[in-house]
Amino acid sequence: MAQEGTEVESIKPRVPNYNLNLFSIFTAFIGLSTFYTVESQFLNSYIIKVLNESAYLVAFMVSFSALGGLIFFILAGSISDGLPNNKWGRRRPFALGGVLAGFFMALIPFQPTYFMVFFIDVVLLGIFGNMANAARKAAIPDIYPIETRGSVNGWMSLAELLGGAIILGVSFLALALFPVTETQVGDQIVYSDAEPLHLITLITAGVMTSICCLIFYLSLREPKIDYEPIRWTIAIKNTFSVKELKQNKSFMKFMFITMFVQISKYTFEPYLMTFVMSSVISTLQVGLLLICYGGGMALAFRLFGLLLDKNPRKKITLIAVLFMGGGFSLVGIFANLNNLGPLEITMSCIGIFLGFFGYNGLIICQYTWAQDLFPIEGRGKYAGIYNVVFTISQVPGAFLGAWLFESFGIQYVFLGAGIIAVLFGQLYRLADETYLKREINQQD
Repeated sequence: MAQEGTEVESIKPRVPNYNLNLFSIFTAFIGLSTFYTVESQFLNSYIIKVLNESAYLVAFMVSFSALGGLIFFILAGSISDGLPNNKWGRRRPFALGGVLAGFFMALIPFQPTYFMVFFIDVVLLGIFGNMANAARKAAIPDIYPIETRGSVNGWMSLAELLGGAIILGVSFLALALFPVTETQVGDQIVYSDAEPLHLITLITAGVMTSICCLIFYLSLREPKIDYEPIRWTIAIKNTFSVKELKQNKSFMKFMFITMFVQISKYTFEPYLMTFVMSSVISTLQVGLLLICYGGGMALAFRLFGLLLDKNPRKKITLIAVLFMGGGFSLVGIFANLNNLGPLEITMSCIGIFLGFFGYNGLIICQYTWAQDLFPIEGRGKYAGIYNVVFTISQVPGAFLGAWLFESFGIQYVFLGAGIIAVLFGQLYRLADETYLKREINQQD
């Protein structure tokens, strides 16, 4: 367990199979980013636009999918943690779950009923997708020592960006080739010709997920563990133990702080593409905003990773929230879509660049800091527990974003997100530091 100021594990300056494992986990992140981008967007769209079902059925499926994902992630992580040293590894077998998840995703566009889509998403994708999810999340702290995790997580943020960009590019191309038509029938909008778009997107995502997770399985090289694994049934039982919570209070404190900070993400994220693709913005302005968005995200993945390798987590995390807050505040003040003059578009571009530079940096900081705090013998399980952060924070974030959008205008969702990031981000001052470089140097 990590204690304040350092981490209780051997610090090795050289990591065996560093580049091979980096490639392996990077590939897994690309595939699963593709998988979850489609699972969170296009499965819902398939129900509405292909099956012509109600949005309430989508909400029903999304709710059960989130609950199932939480349970299956913790369960998969606990089983993985409980495996002993063997020739197959402890995380590698769970990568094969991603191969099956991709296969089942590719079957969805052939399903004629809502109930089959519901079963595949909630049960099959929930079980097998989270097997691979647990494997990739636990593999990083298993393999990489504390002074290299920042840059590794930076590379993983790039992989997630690439995976999402690839599948969105495929979907935009499919939509251009096979437009979806909308017809008003009474009070209801009926969609037609939506099958090709979803067929191409879902099959592409399924194939990519399966291939990437197979590469992950074949190429991952895991280190041997030097402790007695905890059987998964005992691990699950201990999850609700007050004694275990007290032993890992640094992690629990960090998790609750992050839960509040993450509200900022869900305040603006549902409206990002609506903002960028607004019909009142010219093609040139859209291009400038997207370039600034991509530039900020790309710069963050490398710079924040390197900074985290050489500096305390707390210091770099607080810098990230300031960039995010300052950048998004500029967007909220200047990005009035009905009046985008030269000054407004310039300041909006600067705000988008700085805001997403800080936003992606914050994500890298959060994952790196959390991994430091995962107990060595329970990293898979605690990666699943940490996932609660992203489930619970969606509710207040979504309602706050909707209120800002409807009451003041779309640009104010960024202002709200920036303010929340800065204010709640100060709570990280209360979290326990895990990395002091001078103490690491003294151990070498």
